[in-house]
Amino acid sequence: FIAATAIPTSNEIVLSSSIHKDKQRITMASSTEVEPYLGGEKNLLEPDVEKKGVEDILAALDEDEKAAMPDPSMPIRHFRAEKGDVAKAITKLKETLEWRKSFETDELVKASGENDDSKFRELMERENSTGKIYIRGYDKEGRAFMYMRPAREQTNHEADNMKH
Repeated sequence: FIAATAIPTSNEIVLSSSIHKDKQRITMASSTEVEPYLGGEKNLLEPDVEKKGVEDILAALDEDEKAAMPDPSMPIRHFRAEKGDVAKAITKLKETLEWRKSFETDELVKASGENDDSKFRELMERENSTGKIYIRGYDKEGRAFMYMRPAREQTNHEADNMKH
């Protein structure tokens, strides 16, 4: 669950997340600063405009939608993607959350961890059995290298293939 719980400074929104069991902050940098938590992107709008936009987006979400947000940066990313259009950002964010629910992305993430769901574990094992995708090695930043061999693609279930 992610909800705006406090606004401690003029450029900061604190979010509570039951997914991550802690409080996370979205800090609105000045328009000349780079934000490393969003991939180094620069603000498109003034910080107070972005803060108001994020507040408006969060206010438009119901509790279930807030609970479904896995990342506290989703509102600001959607706001920026729609170039400050709050209505479009709300629509796109809600569509994203609905897609995540219908595609069962949270269950997919759990399938690769300790809280695995056997349905998704079986899907992954079946899709991995062809050897079409495998991970070998890491880059300097510690990210895994993923190799894909399309010639080994033999699955008949498009949805399962996408989930893989």
